[in-house]
Amino acid sequence: MRVTTRPGFGRVFLAELYKAACSLTVWVVMGATVVAVCVFSYALGVPGPQTASMLAMLLGVWVMGAEYPSGAIMASLVAAADRRRLLGAQVCCVAVMAALPVVVAMLVMIAVSNPYTSFEGTPLSAAESVALAARMGLLLTLVALVGGFLSVLLRSALSAMILAVLVIGGGQLLLIFVPWILTGGGSGGLLLPEWVNAVLPNAVFTRLLGGDFAIWSSWWDSPGMTYVEALAWVAPAACGAYWRMIHADF
Repeated sequence: MRVTTRPGFGRVFLAELYKAACSLTVWVVMGATVVAVCVFSYALGVPGPQTASMLAMLLGVWVMGAEYPSGAIMASLVAAADRRRLLGAQVCCVAVMAALPVVVAMLVMIAVSNPYTSFEGTPLSAAESVALAARMGLLLTLVALVGGFLSVLLRSALSAMILAVLVIGGGQLLLIFVPWILTGGGSGGLLLPEWVNAVLPNAVFTRLLGGDFAIWSSWWDSPGMTYVEALAWVAPAACGAYWRMIHADF
Protein backbone atom coordinates (compact mmCIF):
# COMPACT_ATOMS: atom_id res chain seq x y z
CA MET A 1 0.00 0.00 0.00
CA ARG A 2 1.36 3.38 -1.02
CA VAL A 3 1.56 5.97 1.76
CA THR A 4 2.07 9.65 1.03
CA THR A 5 2.16 12.71 3.25
CA ARG A 6 1.77 15.15 0.37
CA PRO A 7 -1.83 16.37 0.01
CA GLY A 8 -3.34 16.35 -3.44
CA PHE A 9 -4.41 19.46 -5.28
CA GLY A 10 -8.07 18.89 -4.37
CA ARG A 11 -7.35 18.92 -0.65
CA VAL A 12 -5.20 22.05 -0.91
CA PHE A 13 -7.90 23.80 -2.94
CA LEU A 14 -10.61 22.87 -0.43
CA ALA A 15 -8.39 24.10 2.41
CA GLU A 16 -7.89 27.46 0.68
CA LEU A 17 -11.60 27.70 -0.05
CA TYR A 18 -12.40 26.94 3.59
CA LYS A 19 -9.97 29.59 4.85
CA ALA A 20 -11.46 32.19 2.52
CA ALA A 21 -15.01 31.22 3.50
CA CYS A 22 -14.13 31.73 7.18
CA SER A 23 -13.18 35.36 6.54
CA LEU A 24 -15.86 37.97 7.22
CA THR A 25 -14.08 40.40 4.91
CA VAL A 26 -14.42 37.99 2.01
CA TRP A 27 -18.15 37.63 2.61
CA VAL A 28 -18.62 41.39 2.87
CA VAL A 29 -16.77 42.05 -0.39
CA MET A 30 -18.59 39.22 -2.20
CA GLY A 31 -21.93 40.52 -0.94
CA ALA A 32 -21.08 44.07 -2.02
CA THR A 33 -20.14 42.79 -5.48
CA VAL A 34 -23.43 40.93 -5.90
CA VAL A 35 -25.42 43.92 -4.64
CA ALA A 36 -23.60 46.26 -7.03
CA VAL A 37 -24.30 43.96 -9.97
CA CYS A 38 -27.99 43.68 -9.07
CA VAL A 39 -28.40 47.45 -8.63
CA PHE A 40 -26.71 48.29 -11.92
CA SER A 41 -28.56 45.50 -13.73
CA TYR A 42 -32.01 46.79 -12.83
CA ALA A 43 -31.10 50.49 -12.98
CA LEU A 44 -29.11 50.60 -16.22
CA GLY A 45 -29.52 47.23 -17.90
CA VAL A 46 -25.81 46.39 -17.51
CA PRO A 47 -24.11 44.55 -14.62
CA GLY A 48 -21.89 47.48 -13.58
CA PRO A 49 -18.50 46.15 -14.69
CA GLN A 50 -16.45 49.08 -13.36
CA THR A 51 -17.79 48.99 -9.80
CA ALA A 52 -17.92 45.19 -9.63
CA SER A 53 -14.37 44.94 -11.00
CA MET A 54 -12.88 47.10 -8.27
CA LEU A 55 -14.66 45.02 -5.63
CA ALA A 56 -13.48 41.80 -7.30
CA MET A 57 -9.91 43.09 -7.27
CA LEU A 58 -10.16 43.72 -3.54
CA LEU A 59 -11.51 40.20 -3.12
CA GLY A 60 -8.55 38.73 -4.98
CA VAL A 61 -6.11 40.78 -2.93
CA TRP A 62 -7.62 39.58 0.32
CA VAL A 63 -7.97 35.90 -0.61
CA MET A 64 -4.36 35.55 -1.83
CA GLY A 65 -2.63 38.14 0.34
CA ALA A 66 -4.28 38.10 3.77
CA GLU A 67 -1.82 35.57 5.23
CA TYR A 68 1.37 37.50 4.46
CA PRO A 69 1.24 40.22 7.16
CA SER A 70 0.77 37.67 9.96
CA GLY A 71 3.21 35.11 8.54
CA ALA A 72 0.48 32.46 8.32
CA ILE A 73 1.52 31.84 4.72
CA MET A 74 4.40 29.72 6.06
CA ALA A 75 1.95 27.29 7.65
CA SER A 76 0.07 27.04 4.35
CA LEU A 77 3.30 26.34 2.48
CA VAL A 78 4.25 23.59 4.91
CA ALA A 79 0.77 22.05 4.76
CA ALA A 80 0.62 22.14 0.95
CA ALA A 81 4.21 20.82 0.64
CA ASP A 82 4.43 22.36 -2.82
CA ARG A 83 4.50 26.03 -3.72
CA ARG A 84 3.07 25.50 -7.20
CA ARG A 85 0.20 23.49 -5.77
CA LEU A 86 -0.57 26.23 -3.26
CA LEU A 87 -0.46 28.99 -5.87
CA GLY A 88 -2.68 27.00 -8.22
CA ALA A 89 -5.17 26.34 -5.41
CA GLN A 90 -5.27 30.03 -4.55
CA VAL A 91 -5.90 30.94 -8.19
CA CYS A 92 -8.81 28.50 -8.39
CA CYS A 93 -10.17 29.76 -5.09
CA VAL A 94 -10.12 33.37 -6.31
CA ALA A 95 -11.81 32.38 -9.57
CA VAL A 96 -14.62 30.56 -7.77
CA MET A 97 -15.26 33.23 -5.15
CA ALA A 98 -15.05 36.16 -7.58
CA ALA A 99 -17.16 34.73 -10.39
CA LEU A 100 -19.59 32.14 -9.01
CA PRO A 101 -21.79 34.36 -6.77
CA VAL A 102 -22.18 37.03 -9.45
CA VAL A 103 -22.88 34.56 -12.27
CA VAL A 104 -25.50 32.77 -10.15
CA ALA A 105 -27.14 36.10 -9.25
CA MET A 106 -27.21 37.15 -12.91
CA LEU A 107 -28.71 33.84 -14.00
CA VAL A 108 -31.44 34.22 -11.36
CA MET A 109 -32.20 37.74 -12.59
CA ILE A 110 -32.29 36.50 -16.19
CA ALA A 111 -34.73 33.75 -15.24
CA VAL A 112 -36.97 36.17 -13.33
CA SER A 113 -37.07 39.31 -15.46
CA ASN A 114 -34.00 39.51 -17.77
CA PRO A 115 -33.05 43.19 -17.21
CA TYR A 116 -30.15 43.33 -19.67
CA THR A 117 -30.05 45.43 -22.83
CA SER A 118 -27.58 45.87 -25.67
CA PHE A 119 -25.59 49.02 -26.34
CA GLU A 120 -28.44 50.22 -28.55
CA GLY A 121 -30.91 49.81 -25.66
CA THR A 122 -32.73 46.78 -27.07
CA PRO A 123 -33.41 43.82 -24.72
CA LEU A 124 -31.00 40.92 -25.02
CA SER A 125 -32.25 37.47 -25.87
CA ALA A 126 -31.99 34.74 -23.24
CA ALA A 127 -28.92 33.26 -24.96
CA GLU A 128 -27.20 36.65 -25.15
CA SER A 129 -27.98 37.33 -21.49
CA VAL A 130 -26.49 33.99 -20.44
CA ALA A 131 -23.41 34.78 -22.54
CA LEU A 132 -23.24 38.15 -20.77
CA ALA A 133 -23.26 36.39 -17.39
CA ALA A 134 -20.44 34.10 -18.52
CA ARG A 135 -18.38 37.06 -19.74
CA MET A 136 -18.99 38.89 -16.48
CA GLY A 137 -17.67 35.86 -14.63
CA LEU A 138 -14.56 35.87 -16.82
CA LEU A 139 -14.12 39.61 -16.34
CA LEU A 140 -14.32 39.41 -12.55
CA THR A 141 -11.99 36.39 -12.49
CA LEU A 142 -9.29 38.18 -14.47
CA VAL A 143 -9.52 41.38 -12.43
CA ALA A 144 -9.56 39.47 -9.13
CA LEU A 145 -6.50 37.50 -10.21
CA VAL A 146 -4.64 40.73 -10.99
CA GLY A 147 -5.28 41.86 -7.42
CA GLY A 148 -4.32 38.45 -6.04
CA PHE A 149 -1.13 38.23 -8.06
CA LEU A 150 -0.11 41.72 -6.94
CA SER A 151 -0.58 40.72 -3.30
CA VAL A 152 1.65 37.66 -3.80
CA LEU A 153 4.25 39.71 -5.66
CA LEU A 154 4.34 42.39 -2.97
CA ARG A 155 3.58 39.99 -0.08
CA SER A 156 1.21 42.58 1.32
CA ALA A 157 -2.52 42.99 0.84
CA LEU A 158 -2.39 46.69 1.68
CA SER A 159 0.47 47.42 -0.74
CA ALA A 160 -1.34 45.49 -3.48
CA MET A 161 -4.51 47.55 -2.96
CA ILE A 162 -2.55 50.81 -3.11
CA LEU A 163 -0.62 49.75 -6.22
CA ALA A 164 -3.81 48.60 -7.96
CA VAL A 165 -5.50 51.92 -7.29
CA LEU A 166 -2.46 53.95 -8.37
CA VAL A 167 -1.69 51.98 -11.53
CA ILE A 168 -5.13 51.00 -12.77
CA GLY A 169 -6.98 54.04 -11.47
CA GLY A 170 -4.54 56.91 -11.17
CA GLY A 171 -2.42 55.89 -14.15
CA GLN A 172 -5.39 55.93 -16.47
CA LEU A 173 -6.55 59.30 -15.17
CA LEU A 174 -3.12 60.75 -15.89
CA LEU A 175 -3.14 59.38 -19.43
CA ILE A 176 -6.53 60.95 -20.03
CA PHE A 177 -6.24 64.30 -18.25
CA VAL A 178 -2.61 65.26 -18.91
CA PRO A 179 -3.15 65.56 -22.71
CA TRP A 180 -6.41 67.38 -22.01
CA ILE A 181 -4.60 69.91 -19.80
CA LEU A 182 -1.66 70.33 -22.19
CA THR A 183 -4.03 71.12 -25.05
CA GLY A 184 -5.81 73.78 -23.01
CA GLY A 185 -8.92 71.73 -22.39
CA GLY A 186 -9.28 70.71 -26.01
CA SER A 187 -9.03 67.31 -27.60
CA GLY A 188 -6.05 65.26 -26.46
CA GLY A 189 -5.95 63.38 -29.73
CA LEU A 190 -2.79 65.16 -30.87
CA LEU A 191 -0.88 63.81 -27.88
CA LEU A 192 -2.77 60.63 -27.12
CA PRO A 193 -3.37 58.23 -30.05
CA GLU A 194 -6.76 56.57 -30.20
CA TRP A 195 -5.27 53.10 -29.79
CA VAL A 196 -3.96 54.10 -26.34
CA ASN A 197 -7.52 54.67 -25.13
CA ALA A 198 -8.48 51.30 -26.60
CA VAL A 199 -5.87 49.32 -24.66
CA LEU A 200 -6.24 50.96 -21.23
CA PRO A 201 -7.29 48.39 -18.59
CA ASN A 202 -10.74 49.83 -17.87
CA ALA A 203 -11.53 50.05 -21.58
CA VAL A 204 -10.32 46.51 -22.25
CA PHE A 205 -12.13 44.86 -19.36
CA THR A 206 -15.36 46.79 -19.98
CA ARG A 207 -15.23 45.96 -23.69
CA LEU A 208 -14.60 42.32 -22.80
CA LEU A 209 -18.07 42.29 -21.29
CA GLY A 210 -19.68 43.29 -24.57
CA GLY A 211 -18.67 40.22 -26.50
CA ASP A 212 -19.61 39.70 -30.12
CA PHE A 213 -22.50 42.17 -30.07
CA ALA A 214 -20.37 45.08 -28.78
CA ILE A 215 -19.76 48.06 -31.04
CA TRP A 216 -16.18 48.19 -32.32
CA SER A 217 -14.57 50.34 -34.97
CA SER A 218 -11.00 49.07 -35.38
CA TRP A 219 -8.97 45.93 -34.90
CA TRP A 220 -7.67 47.30 -31.58
CA ASP A 221 -11.11 47.02 -30.01
CA SER A 222 -12.33 43.96 -31.92
CA PRO A 223 -13.54 40.99 -29.81
CA GLY A 224 -10.50 38.83 -30.57
CA MET A 225 -7.96 41.54 -29.72
CA THR A 226 -9.93 42.42 -26.60
CA TYR A 227 -9.30 38.95 -25.17
CA VAL A 228 -5.61 39.18 -26.08
CA GLU A 229 -5.29 42.61 -24.47
CA ALA A 230 -7.07 41.44 -21.31
CA LEU A 231 -4.68 38.51 -20.96
CA ALA A 232 -1.75 40.85 -21.66
CA TRP A 233 -2.73 42.99 -18.67
CA VAL A 234 -2.96 39.91 -16.43
CA ALA A 235 0.23 38.20 -17.64
CA PRO A 236 2.88 40.48 -16.01
CA ALA A 237 1.27 40.19 -12.58
CA ALA A 238 0.88 36.43 -13.03
CA CYS A 239 4.53 35.94 -14.04
CA GLY A 240 5.76 38.13 -11.18
CA ALA A 241 3.63 36.29 -8.64
CA TYR A 242 4.79 32.89 -9.95
CA TRP A 243 8.45 33.87 -9.70
CA ARG A 244 7.95 35.34 -6.24
CA MET A 245 6.11 32.29 -4.94
CA ILE A 246 8.28 29.60 -6.53
CA HIS A 247 11.80 31.02 -6.58
CA ALA A 248 12.07 33.79 -3.97
CA ASP A 249 12.89 33.14 -0.32
CA PHE A 250 10.32 33.97 2.32
